Amino acid sequence: MQKKDNTNAGNSDNRGKVIACLSKLKAKEAADPDGIKPELYKALMKSKTCIEVLVRCYNKELEIKEKPESWKKSRAKMTEKKRKPKAKDLRPIALLDILYKVFMMLIKDEIEAHLRLNEEDHECQADSQEGVGLKIISLYYNIV
Repeated sequence: MQKKDNTNAGNSDNRGKVIACLSKLKAKEAADPDGIKPELYKALMKSKTCIEVLVRCYNKELEIKEKPESWKKSRAKMTEKKRKPKAKDLRPIALLDILYKVFMMLIKDEIEAHLRLNEEDHECQADSQEGVGLKIISLYYNIV
């Protein structure tokens, strides 16, 4: 029996998926290495033209093997845990390109939908745990 495939990567009907992923961005997060803040991408959701460009970019990225160099780099930033921190009160965070994060969210959502459709999703799998799947997909994508 052949499995169902719900991936519609080449389909231009990814508009809703792109909007859903952009809406998941947290507005108060740090800017990416280029200095672009998530608030900008959330504002772009209001523009039909901007969404259509992002959908075309998403579809194009699915077709090509080589990904942008900016997606392969991160910038470390130290953030304060306390108001007047000492060195031990700082924690590092890695700033990644926001479009990379959106692309990985889209890929993760496609994989999860495919697993659910084919009844291959299991609660013990790491990708079924909230917040873990994107990290695993990202790691896998960097290896492949």
